[in-house]
Amino acid sequence: MGQAFNSGKRENFFLLWSRHVPIMLRQEDLICQKLEFYLQIYFSVYPAFMGTNNQQQRDGDLKRELENFKVYLDTRGQDLSRTSEFLQFYALPYVQNPL
Repeated sequence: MGQAFNSGKRENFFLLWSRHVPIMLRQEDLICQKLEFYLQIYFSVYPAFMGTNNQQQRDGDLKRELENFKVYLDTRGQDLSRTSEFLQFYALPYVQNPL
C-alpha cells in the first residue's frame, strides 16, 4: 500500500485500501471517511507536484485525477460536503489551474 501511495497510483492504492480496511469502518466511521477524503485530495494533485517532467503528460494526468476526484465527490464524498473542513475542496475539480 505504501508503494502505491508514494508513487501516486490511485487505483492500486484504493484496491488495497478496500481489501484491508473493513467496509463497515469505511462506511460508518467519520475518521476513516475523513482520511479517505484527504487521500483522494492527495491523489488528485499528485501529478502536479510529483508527476512526470513532460508537461503535456502531467497536464493529462492531472486532468484525469481531478476527474476521478469529481466522481468521488459526486458519489462517496457527498456526505462530507456538509462539513466546513472539506467544503472548499468541492471546487477543486472545476479550477482551471489548481497550482
